[in-house]
Amino acid sequence: MTTNPLLRWNNDADDPAPLVELKTRIVLYAADPPGPDTARTVYDIYMARFGSSITSYRSTALGSEPEDWTPPARLRFETTELPDLRQRENWGYMFGSDQPSDARLFLFHGSRPVSEAGRASLFRFDFEWDFDPDSLKQFALEVLGSVECTCGTAGYVLVPDEGDYAAPAYDLMFAWARRYWGADAQDLDAIVEYALSGIPSVGWLTVIGPYLLKKDSDAPARARAVAFASCNAGSHLVIQAEGRPRLIDRNRREPLGNYPAVADALASIQALAPIPFGGDMWDEDNTKRYLQRFSHPERM
Repeated sequence: MTTNPLLRWNNDADDPAPLVELKTRIVLYAADPPGPDTARTVYDIYMARFGSSITSYRSTALGSEPEDWTPPARLRFETTELPDLRQRENWGYMFGSDQPSDARLFLFHGSRPVSEAGRASLFRFDFEWDFDPDSLKQFALEVLGSVECTCGTAGYVLVPDEGDYAAPAYDLMFAWARRYWGADAQDLDAIVEYALSGIPSVGWLTVIGPYLLKKDSDAPARARAVAFASCNAGSHLVIQAEGRPRLIDRNRREPLGNYPAVADALASIQALAPIPFGGDMWDEDNTKRYLQRFSHPERM
């Protein structure tokens, strides 16, 4: 494994951890919270390929603590906890590894239709920063063949600390996001508030679900015409901007390549009213300008 080009640690001598690190990620936003059958399907797909990397898991319910992923824990999850999904407080689960960096993560979480109306549910898959792009794409296509999503992206992502160091982490993410346009900055708590109305931004892979495909019937043809590659996956259209993900270092004047053409083709189905990301540096205006950086680079 080569050295991660974007990795900064916190200054905590007792609990050193990445403040912000570059990873690859697939994130899919869905209109309906996953039930036991859908969650089990995606869980089985993930476990068959990457289950050996899991060392702990926990519910996504507020206040839940991680537990070791042991054979008895797996049996309990598959026979009791997963079938009980959405019946009580547990509407999702997170699975991860205890590596200090480059840790893989799998998460599914459902938003409650009444008390959290309008919020997207999501599936999230994090891998090491140099994870093979072809394998990332093939895994995304396999998942998309089994679930229906509104939209999603895959490629490089900046992952900030979400715990005690969240404030400085989101500020550093802001600085890196303005320089490295190909490493997507994401605040999933903010994005789920508007992802059902359109794509948050374009990525190396951009997933367009059936609802958005009908929103502008000409957008799919425009996107296919300018894409490096495109394909169908289940009921979704997947647009690939370029052959491989790139950091796109603007300080080095690296070209934007094919991303502006894809962004322009999909502009009519991009969400236009984002909620600002966390941290002191992000506000509604610069969050919106950032998410539209490829279609309006002059505003950055």
